[in-house]
Amino acid sequence: MNEKELKKLLENLLKKGECEYVEFKKNYNLFKDKFDFFEYYSALSNSATLVGEDFGYLVFGVDDEGNVCGTVVNKDEKNLKIQISNYFGNSHDFEIFKFEYKEKNITIYKIPCAKGKLAQYKNKKDLVAWYRVGSHNDNLYESPDLDKIVKKIALFGFDWRRVLMEFHFLILEQAFRKLDSNGDGLISEREFVEGVGGVLKLTMPVSHAREVFRRLNPDKNGPVQYHTFMSSIESLTSQWKFDANKMSNEDLLAYLSTKRKNIFIEFNSMDRDQDSRLSKDEVT
Repeated sequence: MNEKELKKLLENLLKKGECEYVEFKKNYNLFKDKFDFFEYYSALSNSATLVGEDFGYLVFGVDDEGNVCGTVVNKDEKNLKIQISNYFGNSHDFEIFKFEYKEKNITIYKIPCAKGKLAQYKNKKDLVAWYRVGSHNDNLYESPDLDKIVKKIALFGFDWRRVLMEFHFLILEQAFRKLDSNGDGLISEREFVEGVGGVLKLTMPVSHAREVFRRLNPDKNGPVQYHTFMSSIESLTSQWKFDANKMSNEDLLAYLSTKRKNIFIEFNSMDRDQDSRLSKDEVT
């Protein structure tokens, strides 16, 4: 960030005031030791996640009332990233900014929000985590909402789209291996038709199973290889107008649990006139 951007950031933080993800301090030497600083790091990181912010901010050179008073140089800052890495493991996103604002020295610690796990550390023998109630730090492990907080932080930033895609391909791969009864890497029409009900436990008329197999086999002759099986299903399902990039996390989860249970069940439900064929109108 350049000086203009830093001044704008400070002005926005001053306007916001101390809150769940913003803390003002006159000087770093107000911290008694590294664990005193870790308390604020943990609290600001966890609370930033809880209020939907990507970062928490610890601002030096501003008093509790939001008045700019300037700060002194912290000589121990060179070791901060190492200490944060050792205790929290996310130091690569931690940044320190130094600049002048109205002829006063300002230092801002930009603290990454907690993603996937609590921002916690070991204080002597105890594992400690903090969060903010307004502008005050509270012991997170003593919070009555501990379970909800842990769950929210665990899910924050979780890439449902990537998981959905991986889950989809996992289902297809498992289905192929189950249908390949003799383990030769190929699925014959007999293996497919018998396996739909016997192995995959799907209720489907034999005529429908044969039609699905023919659609998965562009050559119309012989068994289906693994890559053909996968690409044919992808080609067919692409007609369903499924676009993970345009769906919300909630829609994706609903889609995962209700729509894509299995390609073969989908075929049966889409075949409205039950003629064992899918017309253009039935897939659009």
